[in-house]
Amino acid sequence: MAAGFPQLLNTFFKIIKCLSVCETEGLLPRTHLGGRRGISTYHAIHIIIDRIKTAWGKGKPIVSLLMLDVSGAYDNVSHARLLHNLKKRRLGHLVPWVRAFLSKRSTRIRMPEGMSDTIPTPTGIPQGSPISPILYRIYNADLIENCGSGVISSGWVDDVCFMAKGDSEHETLKKLKAACHKADQWAEKHASVFDPKKYALIHFVNTKEVDPQYLPLRLREHTVPATETAERYLGYWLDPNLEFHHHHEKAVAKASVSLRALRSLAGSTWGASLYAMRRIYQGVIIPQMLFGVSVWYQPMHVSKSKAQSICRPFAAIQKQAACLISGAFRTTAAEALNAELHLPPISIHVNRLVKEIALRLRTGPELGIPPTMVRRRPAHERAWTGWTPMEAQAWKMGGCLTALPDTLAINWESRKAFVLAPWQAPPEVIIQDREAAVAFHEQMVVKAPRERPLILYTDGSGIEGRVGAAAVIDLEDHVAHSQMGDDNTTTVYAAELHAIEIALESVINSTEPWVAQAKNGLVIFADSQAALKALRRPRMPSGQVYLIGCLDLIRRLAERGIKTELRWIPAHQGVLGNEIVDQHAKEAAQAPDDPQNPLNRYIRLAAATKRRFRQEAKIEWERAWASEKTGRPTRRLIETPNKKTLEYWSGLRKTTASVLMQLRTGRIGLNAYLARINRRETARCDCDLGNQTVTHVLLECPLHQEERAKMRNALSEQGITLRHEELLTRLKARTIVAEFMIRTNLLGQFQGLDPIAIGAEEVEKE
Repeated sequence: MAAGFPQLLNTFFKIIKCLSVCETEGLLPRTHLGGRRGISTYHAIHIIIDRIKTAWGKGKPIVSLLMLDVSGAYDNVSHARLLHNLKKRRLGHLVPWVRAFLSKRSTRIRMPEGMSDTIPTPTGIPQGSPISPILYRIYNADLIENCGSGVISSGWVDDVCFMAKGDSEHETLKKLKAACHKADQWAEKHASVFDPKKYALIHFVNTKEVDPQYLPLRLREHTVPATETAERYLGYWLDPNLEFHHHHEKAVAKASVSLRALRSLAGSTWGASLYAMRRIYQGVIIPQMLFGVSVWYQPMHVSKSKAQSICRPFAAIQKQAACLISGAFRTTAAEALNAELHLPPISIHVNRLVKEIALRLRTGPELGIPPTMVRRRPAHERAWTGWTPMEAQAWKMGGCLTALPDTLAINWESRKAFVLAPWQAPPEVIIQDREAAVAFHEQMVVKAPRERPLILYTDGSGIEGRVGAAAVIDLEDHVAHSQMGDDNTTTVYAAELHAIEIALESVINSTEPWVAQAKNGLVIFADSQAALKALRRPRMPSGQVYLIGCLDLIRRLAERGIKTELRWIPAHQGVLGNEIVDQHAKEAAQAPDDPQNPLNRYIRLAAATKRRFRQEAKIEWERAWASEKTGRPTRRLIETPNKKTLEYWSGLRKTTASVLMQLRTGRIGLNAYLARINRRETARCDCDLGNQTVTHVLLECPLHQEERAKMRNALSEQGITLRHEELLTRLKARTIVAEFMIRTNLLGQFQGLDPIAIGAEEVEKE
């Protein structure tokens, strides 16, 4: 292992280097989005929608999309042609390594009868290797770039599609046919084989101008029919009118299948715990159900009633899932179950998801942003097409990305895939424990001025909704402030990074005498470990713009021969410089907006906006819950929907959770409720002293006096009184109350259970 470890590290380095060079040097087609850092299929599909509606708006009513299929894409890669393409794209220095990586490969096939002999594999690239998608993007880059005039091609690793726009289907088909001829030429040179039988064709037609004809594409050996319903691309079902009804139906059907699988995992008295079932629902069913939500759910385009109609099937699925998870009666109010399980109502959840996807697209890598999110189309173009989903969020009144009132932050951040090249060393960042960090600082400040480096202190602060940053040099020889706006547009984490940035800028730009001290180097003390760790390992966090600024300034100082060291110092530990800069950062946060100050950076950050979206969703749910007419027993126990409610269900076996859920919601197999739903003739209890309600059984019924005495004794040992709210809200009362209800034998559903099925398990944490 030790001998192979350097070789393993070298392999990882080559992978990262290849990725970095391809991204930073623009060596791959911009329309080839698959496998790029920070890019998802959401980017790809919204760019396609953007192109279609832009073409419609410019008077081209037909946009035809042809999806190609390459048979055995990875398996048929010609090594010689791949190496040639690497050289062609200025990656010749990687050729020896790639040649070695691909040479002397072999395959063995495992069958029930045993393992086959070793089969030499002179072609292809390995399916499971992390570098294979990169190599294949280089391999088919010519296919994406050279598809002919009048055709736009898009790639997602080995998925390729051609798009042509025109005044008629005849015109677009002619262009696509020419592009297919070019593709065949590429295939001949690259030992690849297209399978026309698996091609799919869609004519996107602006029916305001022309009627669809659904003409097929006639190739040499095959005719590709045009769909009249929908075709699947990257998991999305695209239909000719971009209405996405088919995708919506498929999503509902798939979620229903998954719901049946969930039903097999547990019942009300057996199986996986409430916590485990909830995790499965959130981790499996919700992502399946809401995949592509920003495409098929467009709240900016439809009325409130239409939006509710779209969400209704998914809300029904969530209600069924909640009953399975909790063991509740099917007649329990969906809103009550949502509050108990902390599952946001589907309408609120999808609205938040759409906003967050729009935010992710707008603040991600520049090549993945749909153009209409950056440049607003003229009104006359939109009149023919309507808004695109993401265009509406960016520009339409009420869109989630429109400029906020009373703020100077109008420009969005844009994150890059790579901040540092793999061969560039990150800055020196030292994070010690609290005592060691303070001790080092004390040693540093007592050094003689001739030996001591230039010492800087930085801090970011958020106070009363405002955010600011400050830097102090050698105990106020120089102070720099920056007011960054409010917490709707920026974060304290970004302020911590910006504080380091303005400290470095001060050193580079100043001509004051104190700068001479920098010849001994710089030591920057900051109390934010998150900011320092981001500098030590720069990636794609929100606030990357400040990260890039810091790294660029550190590089410029290094070119002047000035070494920069960043150190963590604990806050509020009596370190004078840190206390001073903390005060200046608070003053900067409370200072008035000043666009004339060059240090003030007003940039809209994704992290701050995402936090605002989630807060808005939380408030919307709280308001809906406060005005809800159903689920009254639950409303008495849960004032506002809160994730802390989940603590009540932590660690309970399924039977216990089911009993408690029925008690808390009031939908339970007692006469009072069963009579309401016509399952009992009377609501009266057998004691004939009142209706058989939850409160009556728990606190009053004389028929269960002996069992109640046992419950009272067990509760008193835990310091719990015999009151309705305490019985159904205190954690230590849960199993005691559930066991009491089962011992009464009033709930036929839970009779004859093994005692091991009742009680609590080990505590689960989310």
